[in-house]
Amino acid sequence: MKKIYYILTIGLMAGLAGCTDEAKQAAEPEYAKAYTQFYANIVDNLADTRSMLINDKKMIFETGDKIQLYVDGGISSGAYYTLNYQSTSNTFDVDEGYAPITGSQFYAIYPSGALFNPGRNRYVIPLASSFAFRRDMYSATQTMAMWGYSADGNNMLNFYHMAGLIRLSLSGSLKVTKITLEGNNNEQIGGAAEIDPTKDKPILEMASGYGSFPAAYEQVMTVAESNPYVELSASPTSFYFVVPPITFTKGITVTIEADGLHHPIVQTTSKPVEVGRGVMKSFNSVDTEAILNEEADLQLDALKALYNSTDGANWTANKWDTSKPLSDATAWPGVTADAHGVVTKIVLSNSGLSGSLPAALGNLTYLEEFDLSNNNLVGGIPKEVKNLNGLKKFYVNGNQMNDSVPYAVYTSDAWGYADKKLTQQSGYALKTKYVSNDYSKDGDKELLYTHTEGPGIPIVITCDAFTDNMYDEFKTQTANALDYFFSIAPYKDFKIYFDVYRMMSVSPNDEVGLNLPYGVRYDGDTYHIETDKVRKKIEDKLGLSTNNLLSIVLLNEKNTAKRARCYYISDGFAAAIAPVDDDLECIIHHEAGGHGFAFLADEYSSDGDKSYGAAERADLDQRHSLGWSLNLSYNNTNTTVPWKDFWTDAAYAPEAVGAYEGGDAAYKFGVYRSTDKSTMNSQYEFDKFNPQSRWLIYQQICNRAGLACTLEAFKAYDAANITSLPPAVSVVTRNYVEKKEHKLGAPPVYIIK
Repeated sequence: MKKIYYILTIGLMAGLAGCTDEAKQAAEPEYAKAYTQFYANIVDNLADTRSMLINDKKMIFETGDKIQLYVDGGISSGAYYTLNYQSTSNTFDVDEGYAPITGSQFYAIYPSGALFNPGRNRYVIPLASSFAFRRDMYSATQTMAMWGYSADGNNMLNFYHMAGLIRLSLSGSLKVTKITLEGNNNEQIGGAAEIDPTKDKPILEMASGYGSFPAAYEQVMTVAESNPYVELSASPTSFYFVVPPITFTKGITVTIEADGLHHPIVQTTSKPVEVGRGVMKSFNSVDTEAILNEEADLQLDALKALYNSTDGANWTANKWDTSKPLSDATAWPGVTADAHGVVTKIVLSNSGLSGSLPAALGNLTYLEEFDLSNNNLVGGIPKEVKNLNGLKKFYVNGNQMNDSVPYAVYTSDAWGYADKKLTQQSGYALKTKYVSNDYSKDGDKELLYTHTEGPGIPIVITCDAFTDNMYDEFKTQTANALDYFFSIAPYKDFKIYFDVYRMMSVSPNDEVGLNLPYGVRYDGDTYHIETDKVRKKIEDKLGLSTNNLLSIVLLNEKNTAKRARCYYISDGFAAAIAPVDDDLECIIHHEAGGHGFAFLADEYSSDGDKSYGAAERADLDQRHSLGWSLNLSYNNTNTTVPWKDFWTDAAYAPEAVGAYEGGDAAYKFGVYRSTDKSTMNSQYEFDKFNPQSRWLIYQQICNRAGLACTLEAFKAYDAANITSLPPAVSVVTRNYVEKKEHKLGAPPVYIIK
């Protein structure tokens, strides 16, 4: 053992050299004591070192472990002793032949090897990002760092963790060769970690880089060098990762590689994962067999979809028996798959295929070769083919395909590496989808309608997924949207207070989710948009303030499987996404007129048997405080709901105002709307705002136009809008709306700034 180390600046060394023995003796407290051994007490009840785990909680030191022991002022200068662990006595001992260590206060860092950075008065210790697996243990090169100190100057070192632990349990029959852990928000989890000695219980705080310790954003566990793999079994095997105390804000991703597995297994969490100091974050045991079987089923379903969409029953060669498992190679001629059911090759040339290629083809993620040449296929190539990242050959020549190669496919890395064969039979052509090359119309603007009363309430109609050759189509759809917005009361009666602008936004292609100016993409079965991009373009191109401004984003898509949506922000800005399909008029009324301008909530329920609870009530209260969602209430009497003035007014009896249970998109029970039907409830069946919604729209118009606004004035205006609603039912009734064949708009996205 080296008796003592100094990591000091020159000035500090010079200062120490100037001290006399008498001065040093005078500086030492009278209660300083001398010790030849220090007992180890691990305070945290989780995981102590890199050694053997006991019931996944407690660990013990093992022979050969070393600590750096600091005495009194040494903690701020870097001077330390190196002590070795003695398993027989549970102590860290001074080596034989060396003098006892004297001091009044002792501190320790485990494991040994920490560097002192005098410029920051911090210690630096490496957190390994590449290490080998040890069964039921930490890796030999990735340790659970700890901080120890003695209480009252005695020789008992109380150790506390400075890191956290992630445990992944795997079962199945795979022969695992490597596991990689990473955060989904690119969090640093390896490299130099700093320790602040001024804290009572220091933690590892990742540093961007220090010396020879580069920052790492993933941890890679390989198998022990003496074994080619770790073979799983039905009983879970645990794998441990030491991480700094951290919150993985977008979850984590674990990638599992195995011997004989054609592709890795990737498991991702989407919710934040928090790992605290001394905390073991465990995940439910991952059944690799179940994952592989599920994936094999997905691949099999994709093959069946290809069979059905290309008239498999009438193929002239390579006929499949889809009732047989993929492991029966004789039932699937032309298909190559590995032992786990992963399809890598499909060769069905000259086999009499007709019909078109299905979207499910994109689920054959590991397909390397695809040859359907010289058949009678029609249509185009589905955009889902962009998912085939391992694609090397793609042959569809000699068919009757006459559509296009989607932009997402043609520009994807997979397609770039593919050996494309596209030439079709005489009279047919498969071409690349159109890509914009002229952006001169981007930002082109026009004031379509000008107010004649008041200061002018702005509405901006813009677009996404419209290419440069669709300018005239955008103008046509803009005119439609303008007419639709003002075709329903009360908007139709107050059009004179509005300014409506048209602003072209040129997209590089017409595919949702692919580099569109406003970032429109799919979020499950719903559209998503980046509101900041919409606001910036409006402000830059039109010079308008976007506070209290409604933007209608026309979307060049006729996809009835996706749900329109509106985003609105607490400063009054809203962006309503409106696909230009056959339902555009209803979408404009519901998303733009209802959500975007008047901040109304959905009045339907389509997601099971959910009930309003305390959290939902608190959320609705907050929205009400912002003037939002005032067409809903968790109360149901004519003295407590926001629309009580219409409920108790005989003039509104034809509209059967009351309390009808179900609303806010997801809740069947415990929340109420004012009428059975309305455009916020079932806009495809009954397109009319109810009295409460008309009143809320009226208030917004008055507030933005600077008009006096009273309930009496509204009722005088609204008398002409009162008509019987179909058919009236008793109030306070469970009359929820299940999801219809039409796509219901998705719940609005509320953004509070």
